[in-house]
Amino acid sequence: MRFIWLFFMISALLLGISCTDSNQSLLIEDQTYQDMFVEFAIINHMDEKLLRDTTKEELVERVYDHYGVTEEQFRYTHDTFESNISEQLLRMEKILIRLREERELINEAAQKYEIEQKAAADSLHQRILNR
Repeated sequence: MRFIWLFFMISALLLGISCTDSNQSLLIEDQTYQDMFVEFAIINHMDEKLLRDTTKEELVERVYDHYGVTEEQFRYTHDTFESNISEQLLRMEKILIRLREERELINEAAQKYEIEQKAAADSLHQRILNR
């Protein structure tokens, strides 16, 4: 009887370990998670006019394809990371810094574009006056 009890205990333990291993295969690397999170945040805040013929859902799918990660893997990783709130808060601080840097780059590019457009308009105006 003890042998059967020991057999069931070892089987249950091995089954628990194998389930944990299969779930661990869903876990993506921290840096990949952060990169994807940043991209998803940017996509989520994009103006619909900038998308033209592309939907936000298509862009999200492109992110998954680019990183070779499934939605299930990302969701599992997100849930796992959120289970340790102190580490997730540190991770989110890094992500927020990256998002601020991205916003600054976008603002700089927009200002440069506006200056170039104004210069082009002034040049066109000058050519019309010189006729």
